Amino acid sequence: MQKTDNLFINTITFDYPKEKLKFYFSLEDRDDAHYTRLYRSNFPKEIKSVFPGLTDATEFIYTTFTYRVDGLVSLSIDLKNESPDFVKQYYNDQVRYYFRKFDRQLIKPTFIRDNQIWLRSKSDDTTQYFVYEKYTIKVGIAKISQFPELTITYDGKSKLLKINTIELVEQGVPTDKLKWVLNWSEPKKAYLCKYEDLAGKQDVKYEKVFPVLKNALVPLLNIELPKPPKDNRYLNYEIKIRKFFKEHIFKKSFYDLFPVNCKGDFISVPQTRIVHTSDESNQLAFNNGVDIVPHSGVKLYGPFRKPNYTHIRYFFIFHKDNQESQEKLCDYFKNGHGYFKGLTKYVSVPFFEDNVANIVFENKENPLEEIAKVLQNRNFADGVTNIAIYLTPYSKNTTDVVKHEIYYKVKEELLKYGITSQCIDTEKMNEQVAVNTFWLSLNNIAIAILAKLGGIPWRINTLEKDELIVGVGAFTHYDTKTTYIASAFSFQNTGQFNRFEYFMKDQTDELAGSIEQAIKDYTSINKNIDRLIIHFYKEMSQKEFEPIEKTLYHLGIPDIPVYVVAINKTESEDYVIFDKDFKQRMPESGTYVNISDNTYLLCNNTRYGTTHKSTDGYPFPVKLKIDCSDKSLLRDIKTVKELIDQVYQFSRIYWKSVKQQNLPVTVKYPEMVAQIAPHFNGTDIPDAGKDTLWFL
Repeated sequence: MQKTDNLFINTITFDYPKEKLKFYFSLEDRDDAHYTRLYRSNFPKEIKSVFPGLTDATEFIYTTFTYRVDGLVSLSIDLKNESPDFVKQYYNDQVRYYFRKFDRQLIKPTFIRDNQIWLRSKSDDTTQYFVYEKYTIKVGIAKISQFPELTITYDGKSKLLKINTIELVEQGVPTDKLKWVLNWSEPKKAYLCKYEDLAGKQDVKYEKVFPVLKNALVPLLNIELPKPPKDNRYLNYEIKIRKFFKEHIFKKSFYDLFPVNCKGDFISVPQTRIVHTSDESNQLAFNNGVDIVPHSGVKLYGPFRKPNYTHIRYFFIFHKDNQESQEKLCDYFKNGHGYFKGLTKYVSVPFFEDNVANIVFENKENPLEEIAKVLQNRNFADGVTNIAIYLTPYSKNTTDVVKHEIYYKVKEELLKYGITSQCIDTEKMNEQVAVNTFWLSLNNIAIAILAKLGGIPWRINTLEKDELIVGVGAFTHYDTKTTYIASAFSFQNTGQFNRFEYFMKDQTDELAGSIEQAIKDYTSINKNIDRLIIHFYKEMSQKEFEPIEKTLYHLGIPDIPVYVVAINKTESEDYVIFDKDFKQRMPESGTYVNISDNTYLLCNNTRYGTTHKSTDGYPFPVKLKIDCSDKSLLRDIKTVKELIDQVYQFSRIYWKSVKQQNLPVTVKYPEMVAQIAPHFNGTDIPDAGKDTLWFL
């Protein structure tokens, strides 16, 4: 009997107007708040009936939508049969109008021009900042249903500083650290904008301009932020959006603009749109057996493959005050701790401490110079693989910029000598030892060490195919003003890692070159390559795809299909699906929903059936958009299902932890490299680090 799911999505539907509406247009812009600019792609279908001289070269026209202004030409439009882009822009304007005129809330435009509503949360205010909860209303045209839609998302909290920009500068904070601000120059017209957009405006009173707190300001102002709660995100999210719906949308003034037709509730997901990954997708292969839980699989059957190295030596790097912590850790690796039985018993990797090689530094503020000097004067024995265990006195999450850099610099220095490393946060370790939970971390550390040494803790339990998977991920570095850093990883369909390269965002030719090399390496061992699959951190542009097409032509395989799977986290400003029949609301792992053409929401968690551990968290779905060089192949349901199954499987071979992740390693691993690499000197990673998983 086919499984029936009772899912709903954070979307409401409403009806189109029953009659045509009269809209007003102009070819000229005016300094008028009612004017909205329309791009050519958003022009109404019949716009040439009122502007017969309009040509394809006309880039913009202007509208007040349904607000009548003398001198503008009118056009009656049936929204039900109009261009979806024009309809969406009109309804976005209606949302903005409602929340400004009737609800009187702060509104911030999102990156894609949706409306984000900021609601004051007075109970969370502190002496240093005000707190606002953020909700986005996203207009869609017949994405989930046959109606226009409003998707309501909860985007978390933002903090508005109580000191103005003048006071901030007087405290020594440079203005280039400011991004979004609240301009309160005219109280009844307060609005959010970018700080740079205030330049040249004569009516701005900077003593009435208040910055939105961002991460770069936290250490400069000595602000201590509360730790994010570890509650059920699904339940919290549902409570928030239902409260928003009840207090701000379930009103006559809103229904007059948007005739809601879904009986005052979020819409159910049609059964025809709900699919599940195959049962085999959860299976992982270990040395002598198959399991679906990484920890129990390693414990029962042993890791899939041990490292190939014969001689492995460990040495420790630590501050002189952490001698006791180092001795404890060494004992744990040898003899175990709690439910962790030691490196040798858990992951079949012998532990030999080369205590003569240990590096004990004295300068806690800047240990790099001491560490580099010892490494420079050291003779490393041939045939011996070294791994460094670095007990860092400062966490990589510290807000102190100088101390934060030390973590990365030590990793880089070791890589110069071909040495991979495992960093241990000494303070965190001691806290966990005190409450007898450090054995949990030791399981993860052991798995990561095995992977860094070239072993395979577990792999996807599937037959090998003649296909190559390339993953491209990114990380945003706001502090360094770098938009994105990207890297490319190549894998076989079983999850076997091959190699990676690292690039800046706009180096599309270099990216194509790395894919070319990956194909060459693959075909030098395997005769055929049936298809190339690229997991990309966003939708791939034509500019990014063209060099890859040229590469395939150059290699003499222009006809192999290239599938591009765009993989995005749905943390905010997007769709979230909920399970009405599960108290914690998180849908079963492997459930996916078709939300529009070739776009899917994939639930990727550790809920199997009705069982789920709260300690595993409540990750939101990932959004997938599938494209192909041969568009006809996108109609093959079996192939699409295989591609989604593969994304799901690749999320299960994350070797930094025994817990499943909601992002596949094809984009997660590159994101991790992209987070670390910009802190290295130069623009490249030492060659010794390009075919190992040193970053875990």
